[in-house]
Amino acid sequence: MSPLQILQEKFGHTSFKFEQERIINAILDKRDALVLMPTAGGKSLCYQVPALIFGGLTVVISPLIALMKDQVDSLISNGIQAAYLNSSQPRYEQERILQRVQLQSLKLLYLAPESIYLKRLNNLNVSLIAIDEAHCISQWGHDFRPEYRMLSDLKAMLPDVPVIALTATADEITQRDIIERLALRNPEVFISSFNRTNIRYLIEPKKNSYSRVVEFLRRHNEDSGIIYCLSRVATEALATHLRENGFHALPYHAGMDRAMRSRNQEKFLNDEVRIIVATVAFGMGIDKPNVRFVIHMDLPKNIESYYQETGRAGRDGLPSEALLLFSFADVVKLRKLVEIEGNARVSEVFITKLQQMATYGALHTCRRKYILNYFGEEAPEHCGNCDVCLSNPERSEGTELAQKALTAIAGLRQRFGSGYVVDFLRGSRAGKIKAQHRTLTTYGIGAGISRDTWHAILNDLIAQGYIEQSTGEYPTLKLTRRSASVIRGKEKVMIAPCT
Repeated sequence: MSPLQILQEKFGHTSFKFEQERIINAILDKRDALVLMPTAGGKSLCYQVPALIFGGLTVVISPLIALMKDQVDSLISNGIQAAYLNSSQPRYEQERILQRVQLQSLKLLYLAPESIYLKRLNNLNVSLIAIDEAHCISQWGHDFRPEYRMLSDLKAMLPDVPVIALTATADEITQRDIIERLALRNPEVFISSFNRTNIRYLIEPKKNSYSRVVEFLRRHNEDSGIIYCLSRVATEALATHLRENGFHALPYHAGMDRAMRSRNQEKFLNDEVRIIVATVAFGMGIDKPNVRFVIHMDLPKNIESYYQETGRAGRDGLPSEALLLFSFADVVKLRKLVEIEGNARVSEVFITKLQQMATYGALHTCRRKYILNYFGEEAPEHCGNCDVCLSNPERSEGTELAQKALTAIAGLRQRFGSGYVVDFLRGSRAGKIKAQHRTLTTYGIGAGISRDTWHAILNDLIAQGYIEQSTGEYPTLKLTRRSASVIRGKEKVMIAPCT
């Protein structure tokens, strides 16, 4: 059968979407491929359809036992011969599946990245290798897993077998790392749109956060949702408080007893409980279509994590919301967590990613455009479905404030980050302000304006292109070509309201 016939007869879909058809054709031509496709975009079909056309076995590398089981159960229900091998199975069951592999009665076999069976693949009739959640192989990815590094030998072991690496989120540096680590040969790179149009992106200040969350949940009284917290303690505490206030919420984190964790997850998936309060340990492979909202109580460490976690809402295509409670204090706290002692190069990348996440949180321009641009996708100035676009904040004359900020950066010779610049503008008496800087005429010209307001102004000026922020472990503020005309009073600057 043709790919389209298989899609229709085996999977019940009438047509391909995104880049599925082109990806499948590349695989059938035995080309390696890197596939970036948003959550619920249909990544699995990109290797499942070719698996039913190739004569041999398709091996799928998957990081989670639950994810393997769900995929295999779904394939079997469609009449497709599939199985998985992992540590949860008794030995006799593993042997039975291996016999089916030897008899070539299986079309798809799911394995964990650390599986001992990967070393035996050169003895099998393998037609295709699919690596799901491929960002896990990269140290730059948001969910690096050391066991994925074992996959780097697959191409050397089976040089003529095409490899397809799939992920929902990977920036350019992560994409390059995936290709290099897996030794993909001149791979076709397919990037589908990252635009989840049904998700409304919302950000609120992280003040009175519990009250804000309760108010949000009451507006979504009948809806199912996920609330992400940074720590296990916060997860347990929030779930308890919500139950005390009448919300049916359960916790989920890696420190819980495995049986209880699984039980809570099953209750959520089966709509027996409406809200799951979780650390980032919850989510990968969760295929629950009717999640109507995702709330982040704390700032994620990077845009990739944020995008993937918010993408667990609205998998059914219906309107959904993603709420982030934002505070600059989170940036300071997370910076200590992302720094890798003794590894300046890795720390620099992680700190830059954190700063990009912080910039997103403080935006006064379209949030969707920022996300799409981050992943290299063009976007209109206004999406009409984020808090900024919906509120359409009326900008006001801010030339004088902009001039103060720009002249302060110039006076500091563009060598300092936003925190130092804000303290300098406010005339801080803190010891960290250098003595020579206290003698500058611009020192303290922004006194009387709060720290948060100055941070918001600086971020707005960055978004408008009047300031650039360097990358690296210690990002500094730089002037741009547009800065000079503002400083000289030849260009007016309009700024968004600073709350």
